[in-house]
Amino acid sequence: MDFGQFTALTAAWVAVIITPGPDFFLTLRSGTISRRHGLFTAAGVVCGVLLWLAAAIAGLGAIAKAFPWAITTISILGGFYLIWLGWQAIRSALAARRPAQGSEGEHRDQLYSHPFRSGLLTNLTNPKAIIFFGAILSHFLPTNLSFWSMTAMVVYLISMEVIWFGAVALLISTPAAQRWVSRYRALMDGGTGVIMLVLATALLGKSAAEIF
Repeated sequence: MDFGQFTALTAAWVAVIITPGPDFFLTLRSGTISRRHGLFTAAGVVCGVLLWLAAAIAGLGAIAKAFPWAITTISILGGFYLIWLGWQAIRSALAARRPAQGSEGEHRDQLYSHPFRSGLLTNLTNPKAIIFFGAILSHFLPTNLSFWSMTAMVVYLISMEVIWFGAVALLISTPAAQRWVSRYRALMDGGTGVIMLVLATALLGKSAAEIF
């Protein structure tokens, strides 16, 4: 891999990482619960990315072309999972506005009792991952790299994921950020829920168009 390819890969990777999506919003919201929740969610996202990287190296693009229905299936599963996450976020926002009627804290603890799993599933059911790792990333990863060169490349890419999502989780869980969140928790939860529902609607709409 020459310097031009390396630079192009880095630019594409950074652009995908910092573009807000389900992984970002889930990590952001999870970090409002506690630093531990945020970091475990980020760890789940990173593990999902590691699995996608392994699939890309193994030839994900060829598999996607041979079995196009797999992309549609993952899109549908991802859409319904985002609907569930979005609805839970909206429920939490409504509970925050009616503290006398319920157990917002209990509801949030139940929702985020498995932050690592939530991060992992959100990443793995994101159909954009197939598009990026299967159709785009494969063009930036030469197949003639040695085992150690490929390993170093994977470590390099995963390190950027760890830095970005770790930073998101750490920053939103700082005392200053938590004071802000405590004042606008309902608005933040509601906004996150709406964004996830919009993303889910777009995914399911696209899947329906491909089927019918």
